[in-house]
Amino acid sequence: MAEAEADLIRSIEHGTVAGTLPDLLGTRLAGGEERLSSYRGRVVLLDFWATWCPPCRTALPKLRELVAELPADRFALIAISVDEERETVARFLADEPMPWTIWHAGTEGEAAQLLRVSFFPTYVLADERGRVLARSNELEELRPLIDEALSSKEG
Repeated sequence: MAEAEADLIRSIEHGTVAGTLPDLLGTRLAGGEERLSSYRGRVVLLDFWATWCPPCRTALPKLRELVAELPADRFALIAISVDEERETVARFLADEPMPWTIWHAGTEGEAAQLLRVSFFPTYVLADERGRVLARSNELEELRPLIDEALSSKEG
């Protein structure tokens, strides 16, 4: 019981608006591991997705547009795949390029569990300090918040 309680408290501290993203260790689809903290200093959008998720695939053109429009030194998109097999994601990318960071977490990934992700896509937006600004299943409602976070960083 105490372990379940501790997990719940961690997810509230790290996965809710005004919480701080945990320093997750992610496995890049291209190989190697990296820490989420290596993105500090940039506004970060986490995209929990899967190849089998129709809304996730539908969002790809908007995500490509977002990444193309925003400065890479100030904004980062990290797509965290919950597909069971890494190869499934690699095959998918052959036809659907995703020119941003892609982590493969699989079905048991720590990030999705810790941040209590149960629907796909789920987007988690954080400012340059890692503070969670928003969570949503709708990319369109996050764009004004992304722009605001980037403009507040300028000033």
